[in-house]
Amino acid sequence: MTSRIGKTAITLVLGMAGLFAAGAHKPAFAVDIVDDAVQMDQLLKEVVTTSNSLCWEMYRYHQQQPGYAEAYKGAKAIWSQAVELRAALATGPVETAALAQRAADMNQAFADLQKFVAQWGPGDRSQLATTTGGEPRTVVRPGVGVDIPFVGLRVGGGDVVVEEEASPLQRLRVHPNSHGSKRSLEREFAALKVALSYLQEDAQITSPATATSPTLAPADSDPVPQPPTPGTTLDAQPTPIPSKPKADSTPTPK
Repeated sequence: MTSRIGKTAITLVLGMAGLFAAGAHKPAFAVDIVDDAVQMDQLLKEVVTTSNSLCWEMYRYHQQQPGYAEAYKGAKAIWSQAVELRAALATGPVETAALAQRAADMNQAFADLQKFVAQWGPGDRSQLATTTGGEPRTVVRPGVGVDIPFVGLRVGGGDVVVEEEASPLQRLRVHPNSHGSKRSLEREFAALKVALSYLQEDAQITSPATATSPTLAPADSDPVPQPPTPGTTLDAQPTPIPSKPKADSTPTPK
């Protein structure tokens, strides 16, 4: 089962070569190309967000599970594929048939991963904090300051106010469905499954102009910490992925 996940991940990576090659031929549009890149990008963004969330759930709480390294590699391969597909859409025309094939490959990779992880039990939740909040925060209100000559005084300026947040919440016991539980992991898989199903569904819709090849559709989301690299420490800080120049931002896994 481990080798199958690895082969599927390799297939996702190699498949990008054909996708970028298809997008390289900009002048001639003899083949059917994606005619609604915005819709495709929105669906792919949702895949990026949900796969990123799944990667972090696995990384933080399930490293002790059997076959974790291979399973995590498969999950991150799905995330990487979605990120690269968004980049391909942003750089030039992409064939709908190539995009649809990538969507099918991602769904197959997800199905293999889900079967493999189904044997996992609850993860390690010992790191969950028993309290939250309680840290003071500094709020600066903008203002205009004026220096009085020859006196050395400054009138006006921004107000600095230190406020205490609301009383910290406490855990008397960890909830059975909190992060790290088997149910929490199942929810992460469910969210990614929905995002991938929408992507593949729209990818199979043929363009009205040329009903010979399929079309694809992704989802929009903000920057998120990209999935961590296997072997890094749990206290490693997530590296946010910069958002697009426009009103588009979603964290990515490290």
